[in-house]
Amino acid sequence: MNMKKISKLGVCLVGALAISGFAQDYSGQDLNMSFRDKRIDGFDFSDAKAKKNVTDFQRSAGEKPNFQGAQLPEVSFRNAVISEANFKNANLKKVTISGADIRNSNFKGADMEEADLYRATLLGSQFPNVNFKNARLDAMKVADETDFSKVDFTQASVMDVDLTRADLSKANLTNANFSRSLMGEVNLKKATLVKTDFTACNLIAANFKGVDLINVNFSKAGLSQANFSGVEFQNVNLQEADLSLTEFDDVDLSKTQLQKAKFAQSTLSSMTFKGQDLTGVVFDKGAVKKSNFDKAKMNKTSFFDTEVSKCEFRGTELTKAVFDGAYIKKNIFDGADMDKANLANSTIQQTDFIGTQLNGASFAGAKLENVRFTNAKMKNVKIDADTKMQNVDFSGADLSDAKIEKFTAKKVIYDSRTKFPAGFEPRQYGFTKPGEKAAEVVVQGNKKSSVTDDAMPKKKKKKKKKHSDDDDE
Repeated sequence: MNMKKISKLGVCLVGALAISGFAQDYSGQDLNMSFRDKRIDGFDFSDAKAKKNVTDFQRSAGEKPNFQGAQLPEVSFRNAVISEANFKNANLKKVTISGADIRNSNFKGADMEEADLYRATLLGSQFPNVNFKNARLDAMKVADETDFSKVDFTQASVMDVDLTRADLSKANLTNANFSRSLMGEVNLKKATLVKTDFTACNLIAANFKGVDLINVNFSKAGLSQANFSGVEFQNVNLQEADLSLTEFDDVDLSKTQLQKAKFAQSTLSSMTFKGQDLTGVVFDKGAVKKSNFDKAKMNKTSFFDTEVSKCEFRGTELTKAVFDGAYIKKNIFDGADMDKANLANSTIQQTDFIGTQLNGASFAGAKLENVRFTNAKMKNVKIDADTKMQNVDFSGADLSDAKIEKFTAKKVIYDSRTKFPAGFEPRQYGFTKPGEKAAEVVVQGNKKSSVTDDAMPKKKKKKKKKHSDDDDE
């Protein structure tokens, strides 16, 4: 082999090794070249400047390249495979990282405005203080607990992303769209949430502590066990959201949309829902205390097996509402519309239904004590043999066409204005007028009811005819 051929071979070999394996220093230089399909292991691009339409990293590969402070606007990293890269404080405006696999890398402080990260794999990479304004991050893959603290997501699209336990504290999410993303246990403490879209997101146990929610959309979102302490709600959409197992204490939800929201197994205390539309809201198996629902729309709302105490429902629409199995104590339902409400199997104590509409309502199996139905409209109401009443006042109530079986009754009051079904004998059912001796009925399971003597009309005893001695003769 002659010397010329050996020399050419050596040059080619050195060039190939330089491109494929040996780290090269481009720091501070103008990058008037393409690195497409090349190895960039350990290359130093710090403070380097890309040339538009020339510099390219598509399908490049390598470990530990350094891009710190580099000016790389509009450069493409599409389908690149890079790990442990340093992009700290780099200018990555409008870069394309779509489809790339860039793992365990540091993007701290990078400017990624309008960047395209669609379907990028970024497992183990961190993004504190990054500018993601108008960026597309849909369907990208990041690891649990990824750091997005103090990130600017203004108008960014972050749909269908798994952000479980991510740190978004102090981040700006104004006008950002996180629809359908998985954000369980995410930290949003002191974040800016204005016109943010969380439609159908999983936000279970998310931390919103101290956040002002302004024009935020949580429709159909899962917010079970979320922390809303110190949160301000301003025009927030919570329609069909799941807020189960969540505590709300003196939280103002008056400026929210709550139709069909779910508060199952939640505790709500000192809340104000006055005049709100709560149609179809679910409060099942929870506790609602010291709250105001005056004049709210609550048709088909459910309080199944719920403790409802010291609440106000004056003039509230509760048509077909469900209180089955509920514990209802010291509440006011005066003037409410509760037509066809289900109060079966409930326990009702020290509660007023004065002037309430209860037409077609069911009290089957309910236990009522110290309850007032004064002037209530109760046509077609259902009271069965398992119902128990003590100290209940039906003065002026309209019970016409009511379906009343013999039930356990003690000190159940009615007056001359009370209307009963045709042919109904109130005293035989334990009803007593003021001034009369109390009637009382006790029903024991499937046994026949026993009515006290005072309740039943007394039969006149026939006098026995005396026989004289003369008659015997």
